[in-house]
Amino acid sequence: MEIRRNIDELTVEKWSFIFLYGNIFLDSYYLLKKESKKHRRYEILKKYNRIIGRNNTIKEVDIPLPEDVKEEAFNIFTKDIKVMKWTERQ
Repeated sequence: MEIRRNIDELTVEKWSFIFLYGNIFLDSYYLLKKESKKHRRYEILKKYNRIIGRNNTIKEVDIPLPEDVKEEAFNIFTKDIKVMKWTERQ
């Protein structure tokens, strides 16, 4: 699951989360920037990946993780959860 936030017209923050052991964990973070509106490709300014740590340019403790991003991640993971009886399953 991924959350993207535009800082301005050329800069984007991207967080990726996984659900593991009953918790939601940050899996990756990218701070990306385009040269101009005409360009399609983003340049990576900062990068964190939980699995491929050798390519990280930022430490996990330095990653900005605002409360609204945490709430959005939680809401996305829980939006489809329903409480029902076993016989009501589809």
